[in-house]
Amino acid sequence: MQVEFDDFTGNLQTLPLDSIREEIRRFSWEWLNRIEPPLFAALLVLRGTALYDSVGEVNDKLNEMKTEGLEAIRQAVKERRRPDTEWLTSMGENVINRRNEHLTLARQHFSLERDDVERSVRQHWKR
Repeated sequence: MQVEFDDFTGNLQTLPLDSIREEIRRFSWEWLNRIEPPLFAALLVLRGTALYDSVGEVNDKLNEMKTEGLEAIRQAVKERRRPDTEWLTSMGENVINRRNEHLTLARQHFSLERDDVERSVRQHWKR
C-alpha cells in the first residue's frame, strides 16, 4: 500500500501552480485505486483480531489526510497560492511509523504454517 507520497508533496512545492490541480487529480486517483481497496479488505479480514483496531486507526488517519489534507491543498490552489504540505507530510509520517508495530502484531497473530493453511483450505473448500 504505497503511494509515492514524498513525490506528491515534493511536486506540490515545485510544479507551476497551473499544474498542481492535475497533480492532485492524479494522486487522488492513485489513492482511490491503490490505498482504499486493500485497506477495505484488511478491515474485513481483521475484524475480531488484535490488528483490527490498529488498522482502524490507520484508516482514520488516512481519511483525515484525504479529507482535511487534500482539501487544504485544493483550497490553496483555488486561492492561487502554493500549498503548505507540512501538516500532510507529518500525518503521512505518522501513519508510516506505525508499520513496524503492525508487522509485529501480524507476526504474532498470523504465524501460519503452510501445511495448516492447505489442510484448512481443503477442509472448507466447497465443490
